[in-house]
Amino acid sequence: MKKLEQEQCFSVEQGRWCFTLPDLHSFLQRQNDAFSRIDYKQFRQLIFNSPINQTARLHGAEITITDNRAKVDQSSYALVWHAEGKG
Repeated sequence: MKKLEQEQCFSVEQGRWCFTLPDLHSFLQRQNDAFSRIDYKQFRQLIFNSPINQTARLHGAEITITDNRAKVDQSSYALVWHAEGKG
């Protein structure tokens, strides 16, 4: 979480982390060599074809759209942690 909080392009608030897909891709490319070999178009396709929300729910969280700009690359998203016992 500290790395996320240090990134100016992300908003980390109590219970949620806000991001755009281009910013997330850029961040992951700097953090992991596996992502540095994946271009943005591939990354976006992998995200949308993954069971990420099902996995997040197992950990009491979900990914939501926080600012729908009608274009995936311009919209903002949040990983939101639910209070224990909810969700």
